[in-house]
Amino acid sequence: FETDISFDRGLYAGPFGYLGNDSADIVVAIRSALVTNYQEGRISQIDSSSPRNRPESKVSVFGGAGIVDGSTVQGEWTETSHKMGVLSSLFPPSPITLQSFSMPNVAWSTAFIEELIRNGVTQFYVCPGSRNTPLTAAIFKATRSNVGIVRAVSVHDERGAGFRALGYARQNGRPAAVITSSGTAVANLYPSVVESSSDGVPLLVITADRPYENRDTGSNQSIDQVKMFSSSYVRWFRDIPPPSDDVPVSLALSDANHAVTLTKQMMGPVHLNVQFRENLAPDGGPIRNDNRVDSVTKFNNLRFTDASGFLDWSRSGNRWLNSHYSNNNSLGSTMEIKDLIRKSRRGIIVTGNLRDSEHVGQGTDSLSSLISQFAQTIGFPVVAGVQSGALRRESPTIPYAEHLMKNPMIAKGMQPDLVIQLGTPLISTEIGGIIKSNPAVRHVLVQQFYPYERADPDHTVTHRISSNIGTFLKGLMSDIESSGTVNRYSELTPLVFLGNELRKQMPNIIREAGSSESLGSDVTLTEPEITRAISEVLNEAEGKSTPMSLFLSNSMPVRDGELFLYPEGNEGATSLQPLLRNDAKFPFSVSVNRGASGIDGILSTATGCGDSSQPTTLVCGDVTTLHDLNAFYGLTADHTPSNSAQTVTNANRLPLTTVIVNNGGGAIFSFLPIAKHGQDVGFEEYWGTPTNNFSFEQGASAFGLPYKSATSFEDFKNAYRSSIQSGGPGIIEAKVVHRSTNVEVHKKITQGAIRAVDSIINESSVTHGVRLKMKLP
Repeated sequence: FETDISFDRGLYAGPFGYLGNDSADIVVAIRSALVTNYQEGRISQIDSSSPRNRPESKVSVFGGAGIVDGSTVQGEWTETSHKMGVLSSLFPPSPITLQSFSMPNVAWSTAFIEELIRNGVTQFYVCPGSRNTPLTAAIFKATRSNVGIVRAVSVHDERGAGFRALGYARQNGRPAAVITSSGTAVANLYPSVVESSSDGVPLLVITADRPYENRDTGSNQSIDQVKMFSSSYVRWFRDIPPPSDDVPVSLALSDANHAVTLTKQMMGPVHLNVQFRENLAPDGGPIRNDNRVDSVTKFNNLRFTDASGFLDWSRSGNRWLNSHYSNNNSLGSTMEIKDLIRKSRRGIIVTGNLRDSEHVGQGTDSLSSLISQFAQTIGFPVVAGVQSGALRRESPTIPYAEHLMKNPMIAKGMQPDLVIQLGTPLISTEIGGIIKSNPAVRHVLVQQFYPYERADPDHTVTHRISSNIGTFLKGLMSDIESSGTVNRYSELTPLVFLGNELRKQMPNIIREAGSSESLGSDVTLTEPEITRAISEVLNEAEGKSTPMSLFLSNSMPVRDGELFLYPEGNEGATSLQPLLRNDAKFPFSVSVNRGASGIDGILSTATGCGDSSQPTTLVCGDVTTLHDLNAFYGLTADHTPSNSAQTVTNANRLPLTTVIVNNGGGAIFSFLPIAKHGQDVGFEEYWGTPTNNFSFEQGASAFGLPYKSATSFEDFKNAYRSSIQSGGPGIIEAKVVHRSTNVEVHKKITQGAIRAVDSIINESSVTHGVRLKMKLP
């Protein structure tokens, strides 16, 4: 029996017993450790001259699980992994010597993946394929030796895998890696690469490729993958030669380290294209499909690891290289902006996508509080875009700002002299129009820009500051507080009061607009009511559950979010005091794929956000859902990755509630001028694109996901509340009024809000003595 076991079982540890034709008796210790003197071994051959670097003893950790009825190999391995993980975490990690590997692909991939992990890449999205076998096997082993730290998810569709990695990075503030085979599998990553680049989200793309001798020969599944993605999008590309001992391990470690550093520092995709020769599987001996003389695997692991610094890397557990980049936050820019604030009388703060490396991954809570503090320090009100998430609950924020700015009196009378924009892009179209109509306005844009990024579509920016937003605001506030030269007031501050007053009336305005357009119809639910219901339910849930993340699809959901997604207000606000209060509640962050603003990969991106185990709600349209329907497979219970050391239970199912807004096609086009031409231009077929022949209920059933439908406001609100309370995945089909009716509903809401604001201005001037200092013509 001992001849079949290659490792020391220790005292009563590991398998011990006998196997026979008629019976078997196996004894397994649940947990134990064996300490032995460490006098021999391959590692001593590497650095025999440095005995201080050699451990004096070796600890071998053993674990096992009892086999009972219903046991499965995966289940027992999962149990053992958890037991081993607890015990082995008490000891330093074993040196990664690579001396037990006789195949170059295995040694290279093991070192490469380990360096990625040490640099913070712990989430891998692995697409099935043959050419990427060495990488996949190395990732699988890494998940077993890093239980609860490293996670790998198998994703059938490369396009979806790219977007899922993108969503993970959005939510967690660190890159995930997507692994693919060769051929068109790589091309499917292009949409996510474009979005990653356009919106400054880190993404690590690792593609397997055929070696040089297979290129341009017609070899199967071989295409030109070298710089496949345009340099306009990829921050760095590296074509890595097939692993061999001719190239030391130090290059693999340096490549991995540099790739992670660049994708984080330059905020965008990095593409590593790795050539692999056979044998792809961890098999030594004869080389597969090569019948030439002496075609066997040759690899000298001592030569491969004979590189300066490798021994320290092997034993220390540290990354290969530590890179530090200073934040270019010059004193000059701070002084200039402070001077602009000091001179301003009609200043305002506008926020877009808050790209901030210091706070990303923490939601928008901490950064929102900092922006609120900054706004109160200088006395400026805030137009908080929906991407700002939790900032909309802060007291300096102008509720329903978009509706206020649609009022002709407000739009003409605002005339800001200073706009401080934090983050880009903006969803709002109204604030852009107001800035463009004021040639004298100073427009300051603060954002952590990636190289060559311009972010000035209307050409109105007068001061461009590339900086971490949080760092810049802290420095500016410190300077302002120490000098005490700022007025701490803006003549646009009354907009906060107007917004709070309008907030009291918006629920009725939204309800009445829908009621008047859906009389006599079985379907009464409108798209604005969906946004309102989500806001109300999440306000109910605050403090009772984990804060919710919200992912809004492009097209109508993000626009409705900009218009209607606000927390419940302070009903007692009758003066300008809300600027100094923080009673409004809004407990979640909001994400949008607004880099290229496409509707492909939306479900996959939202799933990636949910991979952090934070409850997430996705709001998307019916056409968007059909674009990415197979992403629902990633939510099924039996899709829990087998190599993640997680048991397959409902508790491991992603907490993603998907709200499908079914308006029977592409609703956004009904708002465009082409809609009035109707069937003269084939509007319904080529723009409306009806989806009525597809059953989302049957689609949910095919994936085994809970499904509910709603046709009224109360039905939807109850369905949504129930879904998020369940803690697992679920689909709600929100059947709404027709697309053409939706246009009329939005028009009536705008008209109702304009009338309400006019009434508030007139009443406030008489009743409360509030004088809105608008420069009316």
